[in-house]
Amino acid sequence: MIGETIMNLYSVYPYGDEWCCYVFAETRNKAKTMILHYFTWDDYYIDYGCRIVQKNVDGVSEVCDEDCERLKLYGVKYNNEYL
Repeated sequence: MIGETIMNLYSVYPYGDEWCCYVFAETRNKAKTMILHYFTWDDYYIDYGCRIVQKNVDGVSEVCDEDCERLKLYGVKYNNEYL
């Protein structure tokens, strides 16, 4: 449809660390940039990896921290263990 944005769900994680955060965004680079702004870090987005979890999801761009109801719709839950 005209004006509709294709959204994806990404798992974004820093290289060399053992955590991830889920982000709904249009592109991988936007997802990585959103993480840095969400946590107000001085890192570079190139220091983060990004895996696609689900393509063509509904809704708006957002960073989902733990206990996010929107993630449950896609069967995703945070795992506090290592990646």
